[in-house]
Amino acid sequence: MRLSHEPKYWLYRNRFVLELDEDGEPVESEPDEFVDCLVEVMAVEKGKPWPSDSFSWEQERIETLNKLLTSRGIPLQWDRSELRDMIWNARRGILPTRHCVLAGHRSEELVLRVKHAVLREENALDKLRREVEAFENFERIRATPREPIPEHVRMFVWQRDRGRCAKCGCQERLEFDHIIPLAKGGSNTERNVQLLCESCNRAKGAIIS
Repeated sequence: MRLSHEPKYWLYRNRFVLELDEDGEPVESEPDEFVDCLVEVMAVEKGKPWPSDSFSWEQERIETLNKLLTSRGIPLQWDRSELRDMIWNARRGILPTRHCVLAGHRSEELVLRVKHAVLREENALDKLRREVEAFENFERIRATPREPIPEHVRMFVWQRDRGRCAKCGCQERLEFDHIIPLAKGGSNTERNVQLLCESCNRAKGAIIS
């Protein structure tokens, strides 16, 4: 969707995309009411020769245009240099693009480019978000105090799991594993500790991370 009040911007999936021309510059347009005032001010110049005193001429046109905009309640959002350039271009027959003309442009290629730009940005943000979460998880793990599992808990778990891996039943390279990691709020109690072989413990760690 193109924003009618700011038609050089597109809104897609709650993201703003600035439309660029073939040279990579932002597409510009002016409110229809402003262009109407500019046309009205410059209408009296048709057929007249170029002014000899260009400075006085442009100042007079700028003042006339400002008065007309003020009388019609159009906010003055252009500085004098911008008005001067538009007045001289209008003198040559070059008028600013109207909002209504730009907002009515709906080429299929342009819509596809807008969607592509938004989706590419979303993919980049998703990747960035995952990296930030990974760093935050790493910081939490480093900050978590690694209290040793009490000896009576280790003995209880060993007897309860019969000296076997709780996942595959293996009896070699066994490790005491926290079912809920300490970094995620787990504890050193019997209910949160189990026996796992090295292979099952590494596989579980990969799933959690």
